[in-house]
Amino acid sequence: MTPEQKKLARHALGLPNRSRRTYRNRFVTNADHPEWSAMVVSGSARMRSGDTLPFGGDSMFWLTLDGAKAALDKGEKLCPEDFPVVVDRPLLFSGQMIRASLDDLKTMTRRLENSPLAKAKMGDRLWFRERTMCIAVRDGEIKVRYEADNHEPDIWFPLPDRLKFRPETGQRLSMGCYRETSRITAIVQNKTFEKLQQITEEDARAEGCFVGKVTGRVFASCTSMRLGGDEWSCARDWYADLWDSLNAKRGHGWDTNPTVVAVRYQVIKLNIDMVAA
Repeated sequence: MTPEQKKLARHALGLPNRSRRTYRNRFVTNADHPEWSAMVVSGSARMRSGDTLPFGGDSMFWLTLDGAKAALDKGEKLCPEDFPVVVDRPLLFSGQMIRASLDDLKTMTRRLENSPLAKAKMGDRLWFRERTMCIAVRDGEIKVRYEADNHEPDIWFPLPDRLKFRPETGQRLSMGCYRETSRITAIVQNKTFEKLQQITEEDARAEGCFVGKVTGRVFASCTSMRLGGDEWSCARDWYADLWDSLNAKRGHGWDTNPTVVAVRYQVIKLNIDMVAA
């Protein structure tokens, strides 16, 4: 960011001020402003043309998180309302739902309204927890097998620092997996609260359910879900059965129609620490 760009960026953020914290993020000017246009090209800013704004006329520019950070002087802070902090949240999935995510079938999940997922906001990152097994141990490393995989190659990982004991071969790694061994990350795109039975057929398919025979994959944990089109006439019925297998014993079955949080997300098949915040 050039000195002139930083000067404009600080003005857009309301800096300097006595609180040493930003309180806005906007700058209205002509669409071809050279400095702002350069910041858009570099990824430090975004622009919305004047013909799409309620007041018309000039265009509006605003800073991205990286651009805003570059404009700060030492000791200054960003307003969390304009630049919300991205939170990383673990999310536990069964083997078949992990498989559905890896096979590009699942981009949505529903949990009870009082679950930790209810606090998620747009842009938060979810790292998927799945059942993993320690297959072997060597100096400073563990070999991990994913339950959702069917005879897939096992993978060596550095031994997590917080794992104070030496795991034995055949030992399950916690109730899911460690952050270091997670292989799926999701970026929250939308969140709504609704009654469970409001789920549509389209949503059920986005949950990883579908109609038709399952071929080519053997789901590792399908004991609670009958697979195949001859069992269910639609994905929504399949989802209802899946929901009951996970929640009915806790008093939140399909027939009780509880309020749930429905989260849609973008799946990235990488460990969360390999995904830009």
